[in-house]
Amino acid sequence: MALNDMIIDFYKKLLGGQMANFIVAIIILLIAFIAGRILRRVVKKLLHEIDLDKNIKKAGLKISLENIISAGVSYLIYFIAIIEVLNQFGIVTPVFTILLFGVVTFLVVVSLLAVKDFIPNFISGFYIYRTGFIRKGDTVKVRNLTGIVEEVTMTKTKLKTKTKDLVFIPNSVITKSEVTKLKK
Repeated sequence: MALNDMIIDFYKKLLGGQMANFIVAIIILLIAFIAGRILRRVVKKLLHEIDLDKNIKKAGLKISLENIISAGVSYLIYFIAIIEVLNQFGIVTPVFTILLFGVVTFLVVVSLLAVKDFIPNFISGFYIYRTGFIRKGDTVKVRNLTGIVEEVTMTKTKLKTKTKDLVFIPNSVITKSEVTKLKK
């Protein structure tokens, strides 16, 4: 017999049906809240130990994956607890499952649309870094634009034109276009 079932049986005998479900639901939520907060801190500390954010910043990104991943872990714990509480009251039905599937599908589609330009630029930036195709200080011509490479990040390249304008070109445009390196 599972621990959860033993707790339920104990409170049902002690207090009776719905009151026992209510108390067990409160206990589940409290445990999940505490576990979510502890796991959030542990995961953040582990990710900080491997210098995840420092490595991401070196790659030219300005996001804190340590915070995002650790928050995601705690929200996952909270979500599982809410499902278990709903199950306590017998509310988990096929309709809830369909609704959950719809929400998850929506979030996946929104996430994919949000990163649809980022992924090709990131892959192109990785290619540019690995091959040394373009480096800081190179004079290049991309399409009809000529300038000196000021900076190459994982998602964009910054050119300074003769008129001292700074132009940011997505790395995917650079790898798809004809690029001419001019002599210094």
